[in-house]
Amino acid sequence: MYGAVRPGCINKLTGCAASPVLYHAVHIPARLVHFQQNRGHGPAAVIAAFNSQLQGTQAIAMTLFGAMPPVPSDILAKAFRIDNGLVDAIKVVCVCA
Repeated sequence: MYGAVRPGCINKLTGCAASPVLYHAVHIPARLVHFQQNRGHGPAAVIAAFNSQLQGTQAIAMTLFGAMPPVPSDILAKAFRIDNGLVDAIKVVCVCA
């Protein structure tokens, strides 16, 4: 593992819970949508392992775009390779739905 990776979990009810500190090891609770964001100036590598055979389901669009407090638009824009304006437009639809 190398680089500076910021992990976080996203929950529709509690929003984005990202770690302000860059960790070398982190536990993501089962069934939570999560992300890892490269916060360094160069490449980063992580090792991921999953231990659940019953992963469960999440309504991904509502979880990502409708979370309150909201997930930062720059994270969603990079994840889906779209611009911030489109992310904001999707957020409006998901929050109102």
